[in-house]
Amino acid sequence: MNLGERIQQFRKGMGLSQEQLADIVGVSRQAISKWETGQSIPDLDKIILLSKTFSVSTDVLLGNEHDNSKNAMLVENYIQSNLVKRLFTVGWITSLVGVVLLVTEFISLYFIKNIEIQSAISRGSGYRPDTWYYAFQFPMSVIFIITGIVIVIGIAISICSLHRQGK
Repeated sequence: MNLGERIQQFRKGMGLSQEQLADIVGVSRQAISKWETGQSIPDLDKIILLSKTFSVSTDVLLGNEHDNSKNAMLVENYIQSNLVKRLFTVGWITSLVGVVLLVTEFISLYFIKNIEIQSAISRGSGYRPDTWYYAFQFPMSVIFIITGIVIVIGIAISICSLHRQGK
């Protein structure tokens, strides 16, 4: 494995994008890409900074020393930590989407009620002034149930990721 492949392996193991690593090291994203593809190699000061960023010795980064179990375990811990963070984020984004849908559904109930009132007035028939009546009619009741499930799943994913992070 060459230097570029090791840089890419450690970067991905930490869950960093090329742009994020470039910000840390103080170079452009294109420089990281060139390092990883072997089109160029980093300067000595950047190699030292990369080794500190990845928490490995420069020997390991340069391939002069075999990756010992400590470094392998460290990379595995980074991968696990990154997975937990992503799960937490996915959970809260899912919950947030559910809440936005729920608010949209409540707003739509208002419009449904007003349309029904206008329709009833033009027909000369009665209408239900209670907005909740429309919430319990098909398909709105099913939509509310699905939205509730989405919110609960999002919260459950986030809570599970927090428990996993505690281990």
